Amino acid sequence: MKKKTSFTSLLAMALLFILLPSCKKDNLQDVNQEPNKNSETLGYEKTIAAKQKFAIILSKAVSDNAQLRSFIQNEALKKVDNDYDVFYHFVKQNEVSQGKTLREILLQYESKSGELAEVENILPLLTIFVPTLPNGFNPKNWVSSIEVPSVTSNFIEKDNTFPIYNNGVKVTSLKANEIPGFPTLVIKENERLKLKQNVLLKSANSELNSSSFEFIDEAFNGLAKTKGSIVVPSELNPDPILKEAYNTFGLSNTEWQRDYIYYGLTKTIDKGALNLRMVETIRMLKFSKMALDKMSDQSGDPTLVGGNWMGAINRKLIQKGAWSDGKFEIRIDPIINNTRGLSTGLTKYISMDPDELFFIQYQIVNSGSVRYVRYVMDQITPLEYYCNIKLITWDLQTNSYSWKFLVSEVDDQETYTTTETVTSDFATNFGLNLKIGLSFGSSSKETRTNTSTLVRQKNSDDLGTLELNFSSPVYLDPTGGRNSRDQLYTISNPMVEMLVIPTKDF
Repeated sequence: MKKKTSFTSLLAMALLFILLPSCKKDNLQDVNQEPNKNSETLGYEKTIAAKQKFAIILSKAVSDNAQLRSFIQNEALKKVDNDYDVFYHFVKQNEVSQGKTLREILLQYESKSGELAEVENILPLLTIFVPTLPNGFNPKNWVSSIEVPSVTSNFIEKDNTFPIYNNGVKVTSLKANEIPGFPTLVIKENERLKLKQNVLLKSANSELNSSSFEFIDEAFNGLAKTKGSIVVPSELNPDPILKEAYNTFGLSNTEWQRDYIYYGLTKTIDKGALNLRMVETIRMLKFSKMALDKMSDQSGDPTLVGGNWMGAINRKLIQKGAWSDGKFEIRIDPIINNTRGLSTGLTKYISMDPDELFFIQYQIVNSGSVRYVRYVMDQITPLEYYCNIKLITWDLQTNSYSWKFLVSEVDDQETYTTTETVTSDFATNFGLNLKIGLSFGSSSKETRTNTSTLVRQKNSDDLGTLELNFSSPVYLDPTGGRNSRDQLYTISNPMVEMLVIPTKDF
């Protein structure tokens, strides 16, 4: 028995010695992998580093090559994604000068071999953005033959500043709330394009080209040369049927204007078929100062703070985060409960120039630098944005009494899934496809709860939820206010105000 125990002990010791090297190796691997940093954090840091490497490379190249500056300007003016973005993988193999492509020129300015390929691998959505700045610099006014721009990325460093590179050297930094008053290019990732699902990233992304990508929504497709229908305030012109509905029912809680608009019901006509010509339409959006703060609260976005002023300039807001990220990409998700489940296929994207949403007074900061002048935002005035975004006919027999709108500003194409549960009331006063009686009629309403999975973008700015009811008035008073905009009912939260009214579809 004693002999058997000794043999067991020896065997255990032998196994321990065999396993020890493996354990040490594993421990070393854990240390090298920085256990305090998860993969998402490491990926974020690699992204920032890659953008700054590309900014340094590009700053050297544009300093030396006037033809490259002209090439970037001309490509930005094409607005392939409806903004002044030069999408790298669309143009990298295009000839710039002396038979050399954009990529071949940039390779000459690598600090070490393989650096550009590494950047391409980390940043498949790599984009050069030409901003519009308070000093008048913009893609149209850029005198590229003589004006050499500095280069930065749209991410700030740990000290809350933007590094500015000129000819490969960091020449200054901007505080997070400051806007450059000198020619500047911005390195960013494109928010309007994404890799197609069947495209796999390889060790070097030199093989990626225009066929590897697709627009996240046709609203951003500048190649199609189609734009959403935009109207100015004087052209709002609500359909006459809306005023007729007000004249019929006024602002009664029990008699609904949409009963007249969609079913032709009056105080004396108690049966009607659905008017399929009418559809609910988003006609106006207005974003508050709080919304601008929300959309500018990320690590790469300037924030609205005070400073030391000298002089004053009145200009419109020209970029998200003041200057570094281009147009706003607003996403609206109408969530409509219906008898077949929860409707989530109505997502609408709107690409908006920020100067259509805000009027801003700028101030020049006394930075002590004549060459690197900078600005900050001072007073902000929200503006009304008029649009014509058609949704669906409000069929109260199959669609719920209440509609919910989720509003966000998109900053990232990485997605995640979430569930949305909606409990809604349904009208049951229907027979032979006719609505019988005003409001819910004499029958009891029915309540349903449906849950659906939604695909959302990470790091997007949530601008809150809005709710519209079938009983909500359309007109408040056709005789009141300066114009029809003031006379119509809007839905709102602290960040967004929205006008949704029925319009004729055909």
